Amino acid sequence: ERNRLARELHDSVTQTVFSMNLTATSARLLLDREQHRAAGQLERLEDLAAGAMGEIQALVSHLRPLPTVQGDVAAALRGLAAGRQARDGLQVTLAVDGECALPEAVAGGLYRIAQEALANVVKHSGTHEATVCLHLAPGASFLEIEDGGLGFDPQAAPGQRGHLGLAGMAEQAREIGWHLSVESQPGCGTRVRVQEHPHGGAL
Repeated sequence: ERNRLARELHDSVTQTVFSMNLTATSARLLLDREQHRAAGQLERLEDLAAGAMGEIQALVSHLRPLPTVQGDVAAALRGLAAGRQARDGLQVTLAVDGECALPEAVAGGLYRIAQEALANVVKHSGTHEATVCLHLAPGASFLEIEDGGLGFDPQAAPGQRGHLGLAGMAEQAREIGWHLSVESQPGCGTRVRVQEHPHGGAL
C-alpha cells in the first residue's frame, strides 16, 4: 500500500507541484515586462493549486481504514457510491445479483479496486455518471465499473501521467488472486472488470 501511494504521489501531486513552481516563476518574470500575461499565469497557478488539493484529498481518503466489507460487499459499495456523489456529484448506479460469501481480503480488494476506478471516473472521464455491477457466484464472481466518458487508449496509458491508478488496480487484483481487464477507447467510455479465476486457475 505504501508503494502504491508513493507511485500515486509521484504521478499526480509531485508533478502538479513542479508545474506550479514553473508557472509561479513565469508569472514573476512577466510582472516586470508583460503584466497582462502574468495575470493568465496566476490564474493557471490557482487552477493547479486547486487540482493538487483535490489529488491530496483523494489520496488521504485511501489511507482511511476500510469499511467492514466481509459478508456484505454490496453495502460497502453502496456507501462508496454515496460518498462519491456527496463529494464529487458522481451519480453511481449499483447493480448486485447473486449470493456468495467472499473472504475478507478479497472483499477488501474489490472495494479498493472500485474506489480507484470511481476516482478515475471523476478525474479523467469528463462524465458525472458511472455504473457498478457486482455479480456473486461460486467460482464465477466479478465486479465491473463502467462509464460513458471520454475514454482513452489502454495501450498508451501506462506511460502517461495520471494513469498509474491502473497499475495499482491490477496489483490489487493479483494480490487477491483475481484478474483485471480494462476496455476503453477514445470517445467510447471505459469498462474496468475484475473477475475470479475459475476453479483457481489462470484466465
